[in-house]
Amino acid sequence: MSWDAGAARWQQVDSLFQQLLEQDVSERTAFLNEACGDDPELQNAVKRLLAHDDKPLGSLKTPVDEAAREVTLIGRRIGSYVLLRVLGEGGMGRVFLAARADDQYQQLVAVKLMHSGMWQSETMLQRFQRERQILASLNHPNIARLLDGGMTSDGSPYLVMEYVAGTPIDEYCRGKRLSIKAKLELFRTVCLAVEYAHKNLVVHRDIKPANVLVSEEGTPKLLDFGIAKLLDPDHDGQMPPKTRPTERLMTPEYASPEQLTGESITTATDVYGLGVLLYELLAGEHPYAEQTANPIEMARRICEVDPRPPSAVALPSPDRAHLHGDLDAITLKALEKDSARRYGLPSDLAADISRYLNNQPVLARPATAAYRARKYVRQHRIGVSMAAFLAVVLLSFAVAQSFELRRTRRERDRADRVTELMTSMFRVSDPSEARGNEIRAREILDKASTTIASGLSQDPELEAQMMHVVGTVYSSLGLYSRSEALLRQAAEIRRRVLGASSAATLTSMYELAGVLKSESRYAEAEKLSRETLGARRSLLGSEHRDTLESISQLATILNKEGRFREAEKLHREVNEKATRVFGPHDRGVRRRAMRGLAIDLAYEGKLAESERVLRELLESDRRALGRDHPDVLADMNNLAAALQREEKWGEAEKMYLELLPEFRRVNGPEHPYTLLIMGNLGDLLFNEKRYVEAEKLLQETLEIKRRVLGPEHDSTLITAGMLAADLQAEGQYSAAEKLFRKTLEMMRQTLGESHSNYLGTLYELGDLLRHEGRYAEAEQVLTADLKGRRRVLGDAHPDTISSFYVLSEVLAQEGKREEALRNLQSAMQHKLPPSLQGDLQREAAFTSLHGDPGFEALSHAPRW
Repeated sequence: MSWDAGAARWQQVDSLFQQLLEQDVSERTAFLNEACGDDPELQNAVKRLLAHDDKPLGSLKTPVDEAAREVTLIGRRIGSYVLLRVLGEGGMGRVFLAARADDQYQQLVAVKLMHSGMWQSETMLQRFQRERQILASLNHPNIARLLDGGMTSDGSPYLVMEYVAGTPIDEYCRGKRLSIKAKLELFRTVCLAVEYAHKNLVVHRDIKPANVLVSEEGTPKLLDFGIAKLLDPDHDGQMPPKTRPTERLMTPEYASPEQLTGESITTATDVYGLGVLLYELLAGEHPYAEQTANPIEMARRICEVDPRPPSAVALPSPDRAHLHGDLDAITLKALEKDSARRYGLPSDLAADISRYLNNQPVLARPATAAYRARKYVRQHRIGVSMAAFLAVVLLSFAVAQSFELRRTRRERDRADRVTELMTSMFRVSDPSEARGNEIRAREILDKASTTIASGLSQDPELEAQMMHVVGTVYSSLGLYSRSEALLRQAAEIRRRVLGASSAATLTSMYELAGVLKSESRYAEAEKLSRETLGARRSLLGSEHRDTLESISQLATILNKEGRFREAEKLHREVNEKATRVFGPHDRGVRRRAMRGLAIDLAYEGKLAESERVLRELLESDRRALGRDHPDVLADMNNLAAALQREEKWGEAEKMYLELLPEFRRVNGPEHPYTLLIMGNLGDLLFNEKRYVEAEKLLQETLEIKRRVLGPEHDSTLITAGMLAADLQAEGQYSAAEKLFRKTLEMMRQTLGESHSNYLGTLYELGDLLRHEGRYAEAEQVLTADLKGRRRVLGDAHPDTISSFYVLSEVLAQEGKREEALRNLQSAMQHKLPPSLQGDLQREAAFTSLHGDPGFEALSHAPRW
């Protein structure tokens, strides 16, 4: 049905409705029967309008009759439950709070009873039974569950459902004064529940605040599938064709255009309902609030008039500025008149919300270059070497700040101070100041960091905000000491001005913990990360995105400390919760948790599983982001490192050689990420026995790391150990031993003797001593190494297996046959690393074991 035909029909309904209001109550039924004749749809439409009017519908149902029936039902037993009080009423029935009547256990439930008389209609009885069928097919944590059902003694059907002690989602958000971000997290959970229903071929058709209740703990539940429909799996997500007019039940103000005009109902119908819900959460009112008193006009506007953007309707508040742009676009796309122009699925809407929360470009807006650039900077905060690009970042911040803060004199002053600060920062790029020299982003940041305190000291909140912004950009440039100083100041100011539990304070603490990790100050980073996590759990709950980000950060720090099993457990926790709350395609915290998990698995020796996860991430990111996105490059680096651990040298080298020029171009030749790839490539060249090339690259990398990161940084010490191993392979034993011992002492002081990096370097020193024929010293070192690796990594870890094997070689060369054979047997119980899979009989170190039955058995035993 077109809107023109629908409008004519609505005019007919409205005219009859107005005439009916002029009749005496006692005469309305007869008048309605005569006026509607054999048009039951017309009669039902007028009755629904009368239900919104203050006047009763005469003999159809008077308030006195309903009150009397309600009184008689209270205390009545329905199945195994006793009715306690009325919770609400819908078009088909009334919902009661009920309690378990037997002594098996205590339980409160919601019992839905069909309206008296309605169940005698075959159509309505079928609809009630279909609701039971639909609810029985749905098992989701955010959908109210069906517990039981049946018929009362008088033949009236009923449903027993999970009782949700909650508040309508719009009231919950207002009562809790939720931020926009928290509202969006809640709304996204609702989207995923609706998506689950769609996957089970169910369209709800009545999504509205009253049908989404939120518990005190913040868990939303989707209710009332009373007018839901089953999709036809053979009709591409649409309702079965030729839906009868009498089946077009709806709540008019929450109905989609196709519901009002009688067109096909698809999953996009619920997307529209979600759009109305999102509009109300963001703007605080219905998209057509001014027409709610006139159903006919509202129906016309829903079908013909585009709603105003939420930002134009919302009351003035600090959050209002955030609605303009992405959130306006997302909401209006969900509310498109043409269902084909909306999001196709609730998960698509949820995904765009995720993109907004992750500062990624949203699909609802045109993908212009300028828009993508802004989103890229907000998401990654990666410093770039060109001053003009960084100028856009900070100047955009200043312009947005001044636009939002010009309402009051204090806010205008704040904008003026930001402008003055920006001017002084970028004066350094003026030709008269630069005098022909190339101005880099770092120089602009240095100028900013020295002027923020003096330029914004009168406004500590803004001062802290600017310190936080510049501090995070310093971090992305790899300038960790400068970043730490600014973030520490920002956190202290915010703690003093906004409070220790403020979201802004916790954000600065989170970023600061990340910088401390990057500086390899793991104990300090862990302490601050745990403090931030505890506060976020208390403030936001255990499944909020920020809380999960903190858990993931803590897991990464534990990984750096060599506590791989603990890290894996936390990364799996984040992955499980993020998948459940945000969906399996979340590109934010879930993706980062999966990346961290893959790294944990690699360090634990679960190399095949690690490679599988990393390849899945790489392919997913390539499809979503393109081949040259920084996240894709990071995935390639992680995969190359995993391949290197598996001794797949050729594939790993190819990836490193592709990555290194890109990282040098994007991040600069001395950025920590660039240096990481240089070090990994140098180690790979060493393992390929290309020792001269490896030495040259590792020497260059080590010199830069010592200057940029410091001589005691974890990454610097790893490269020093690599170089020492290469010097050993070249026969420079004295230089290698000296570097090994110096590196070990620094590692012992900074990482401790249980850290995997310390144990790996200790193993290399023992191997050097073995090659020099200093077997007693080698035995002492390798025994200590094996003891540590067994304790930290376990006997089945590839590194521990290598320690068993090399120690057995030393013991055999010392003539300690029994001990040598025992350690060799421990190694051979597991799959040897490829480099140790040679013929035992040809290993010169094992000559003393020839002829021993145990050794002969091991020599001829099948390998893994």
